[in-house]
Amino acid sequence: MRITLTALFLFGAALSLAQQPIPAVTAQAIGQANLRAADSIDSPLIGEIRAGASYPVLGRSQFYPWLLLGEPGANTPKGWVYEALVTVSGNIQTLPFSDLTLTASTPTATPVPDDVPSSLAVTGETTGEVNIRYGPGIEYPRLGVAFAGERYEITGYHTQRPWVRIRFADSPNQQAWIARSLLNISGRLNSAPAIALLPANLPALTATPSVISASGQAALSPAFEALGNDLWHLTLEHGFDPATSRFGALFVMDLQSGEALAFGDDFA
Repeated sequence: MRITLTALFLFGAALSLAQQPIPAVTAQAIGQANLRAADSIDSPLIGEIRAGASYPVLGRSQFYPWLLLGEPGANTPKGWVYEALVTVSGNIQTLPFSDLTLTASTPTATPVPDDVPSSLAVTGETTGEVNIRYGPGIEYPRLGVAFAGERYEITGYHTQRPWVRIRFADSPNQQAWIARSLLNISGRLNSAPAIALLPANLPALTATPSVISASGQAALSPAFEALGNDLWHLTLEHGFDPATSRFGALFVMDLQSGEALAFGDDFA
């Protein structure tokens, strides 16, 4: 009889543990995070969350680091959030996989103006002074600077990085990249080619000529020209960017020899 009672006790304890609810998994934005209709940055934006509020996590994407959030209390789907943008409490490995796509009314893209050719189905207008780069990242060389209100044809978008490819005549391959957040996009970005790989074997860029130039009648001696180059690199190391619209120039003259050099045009 003692064995039977012990077995019943162990069975009852196991049953009690099995009936315990799985600890809830919640997420809170690190500052602010966008919510999207599916597990992709290319899916429609349907809302946002901010730090200070916790949301139940209803599921996770099987192949990508995205989490499906729910409405607090109701546990109805609210939207997908990129995992790196939230702080998670609980074990996400206990969550089921989901491929749910939500539907919601989202703002339509701004129509392409009449003065833009119809062939430019997807375009981007710069929101400020931005760098145009050789590849989808700040580690790529800069090809130029765009100013607010300039419009470019978008020829593709990167699937892993938030950058878009544009047509750019000053690039050796006629292509360049701009961070997506710096553009107001007109048209359906998803209709442009998706690019999954990082650019490789790019054509070599032409070396940038020196901006140090003689100013005045006297020719520059090697030592004085070397001084100018040292000063030029020093300004670059301290954040001066000659390709932008910020005021800046340098003028140096040796009052004994009459040698003078300058870069930039904004000097008296």
